[in-house]
Amino acid sequence: MLGKIHSNIQLSTLEKGSLPVGDLLIKDKSLSEKVYDRLCEVIAGMRPGRNRLPSEDELARSMGVSRATIREALKRLQMDGIITTLHGKGTYAHPSVFGAEGRLDRFSDFGMMLSRRYLEVEVVNECGGYRVPGALYRRYFPNAAQIFSYGWTYRADRRPMLHCDFEICPDFIVREVDPGADVASLPQFSEHYMLAAIDYCIMAPRIRTCPEASRALELPDAPPMLCWEERIFDIEDHLVATGVVYVHPENMELSVVTRFEI
Repeated sequence: MLGKIHSNIQLSTLEKGSLPVGDLLIKDKSLSEKVYDRLCEVIAGMRPGRNRLPSEDELARSMGVSRATIREALKRLQMDGIITTLHGKGTYAHPSVFGAEGRLDRFSDFGMMLSRRYLEVEVVNECGGYRVPGALYRRYFPNAAQIFSYGWTYRADRRPMLHCDFEICPDFIVREVDPGADVASLPQFSEHYMLAAIDYCIMAPRIRTCPEASRALELPDAPPMLCWEERIFDIEDHLVATGVVYVHPENMELSVVTRFEI
């Protein structure tokens, strides 16, 4: 029996414009996170050719924080592909990176990805229960007789964005699944019902048609869609599930930021 739960996640967008040092002390984030947010605002206003950041000492003095806090924020900026540090030349910021939507290299959770851009994100749970496995699952579990089906449809500002269909190996489910539980992601599902927490996935792009996904995304005539085939592994490196994430061809854009080796 298909169960659906609607859970609305509200997000207040970052304030634009200048941010006084005193505002860095708001308690809902760490100091380095507030410095990170402020630096993102500064970088977003930079222009090509005028994108070199001040030194760590200058940033620490101007923001009234320690060098250690600045260093921690810069480390996160570098991990997110927002800055590049060249030995002996300084640190360069990349404001164009902020134009990349739906960054798969930065967010492992689609709900979090959407909540950073949209004010209202709705996650519709779809608990399908036990059924015969699909072709992707049988590729890795050829002798499987059944799987446990669980998925989500993500909506942002009342528009359908993504539809996810996961087939989970029953051997790794240790508790009876409550179809009415408010579970908004696969990590949450594994925390509540699986032997061990999931840790990572391997994704491969495909083009597919899927009538069920098209209905969930409110698309007529089941058009070809970009989708990502996923293999999901737990912390002990067991393959525990496969899945397909279907992307709305008009409403949702996914991207990856990569850096050339220098």
